[in-house]
Amino acid sequence: GGGGGGGGGGAAWQEASQAARVEELHESLCRWDGFAGEVPQLLRRLRALHTLHTEAALFAQRLEGAEAREGEAAAAVSEAKRLMEDTRGSLAENVRTVQGNLAAMGERMQALSEKMDRLGAA
Repeated sequence: GGGGGGGGGGAAWQEASQAARVEELHESLCRWDGFAGEVPQLLRRLRALHTLHTEAALFAQRLEGAEAREGEAAAAVSEAKRLMEDTRGSLAENVRTVQGNLAAMGERMQALSEKMDRLGAA
């Protein structure tokens, strides 16, 4: 009989332990029930944030691309200015050369004309 009484006490303890566990689970479920109503809204917000994050990443990539193209354009403008200055310098030099050649040709024509006049007079 004494062993049976000890076993009965163990069963009562197990039932009390299970009841406590059930009560604990019930309280957890009640807390989760309150939270469960928020889950759809949280999911919508997370999806919106994901979309926003994706758009921000794309914007950042586009901005980097635009900055790179701006740098390339600035380099091209700088190169064009340099080439224009070089061309302006070359053009000025060419004008001086042509003016010198025209002056030399004028002198030669004058000398030739004078020779022709002397030959015609002789």
